[in-house]
Amino acid sequence: MLGNALEKIEKRLYRRGFLHGDVRRIVSLQLLVTGLALAFGLAVLWFSAWPLYFGVGAALAACNLWWLARSVEWSMRHDYTRSLAVANFLAFLARFAGMGFALFVCIAWLKAPLVPLLAGLATVVAGLTVWGFRRFLKQI
Repeated sequence: MLGNALEKIEKRLYRRGFLHGDVRRIVSLQLLVTGLALAFGLAVLWFSAWPLYFGVGAALAACNLWWLARSVEWSMRHDYTRSLAVANFLAFLARFAGMGFALFVCIAWLKAPLVPLLAGLATVVAGLTVWGFRRFLKQI
């Protein structure tokens, strides 16, 4: 079931311009984890808000990964120039500011607990680690 959902996500990402297989796989895994976390968080919201905040953190991480992957894909299709480097740097600063503002809203205004929010943000690091380890084991 999850493998089928992962394939559908990857097909949609390909149609949206994610042409590199590894980038597409990483983003699709993060989107799947985010969707599952948000669904679980909403399902148990009556019991605790922590799983929902975990899902919110994962969604913030997925948005950041999405824009980073789009930037990498776009950069790989163009020749390196100084203006490309400047554009990538400005895009990084915009993502950084956007993530900072979103975290500020979650923590200061919505009073979100830090532990599940940061754990949700860490799903990208965990996902990249698992993906890299699986890829390493295939080479052995």
